[in-house]
Amino acid sequence: MTILKRIAFLAVTCLLLASCSPGDGSADSQPISGGLTLRVKSEPKQPQPHQETKLIVQVLAKDQPVTGAKVEMGIRHDADKQMERVKAKLSATGDYMVKKTFHHPGVYHLTVSAGKGDISATASKDLIVE
Repeated sequence: MTILKRIAFLAVTCLLLASCSPGDGSADSQPISGGLTLRVKSEPKQPQPHQETKLIVQVLAKDQPVTGAKVEMGIRHDADKQMERVKAKLSATGDYMVKKTFHHPGVYHLTVSAGKGDISATASKDLIVE
């Protein structure tokens, strides 16, 4: 990834993280006229340390599931400076999924980006591991 792409990704990530807050366990992006909508959730809703967790992303266009999208998730613990980037895989249910085991309690910041063709979306979510 070039330096400019990294800077752009970090700038978008910072903006998104500044606007997110813990809530009901899901996060939605706001679609831009005809764009994509992302819904992010975890199973279980409140994971425990050392427990495998499914991070699930619904990618929608006009409330219809989108297949064939490129979905990437950035995962960062509050105490870390580096963000782990993971590509999500399309599941049998039509959602995109990452399986992750969180080894330390605390707040994890999730930043999801998805794109298909010329349209893309980004969503963020804070996940609390206790």
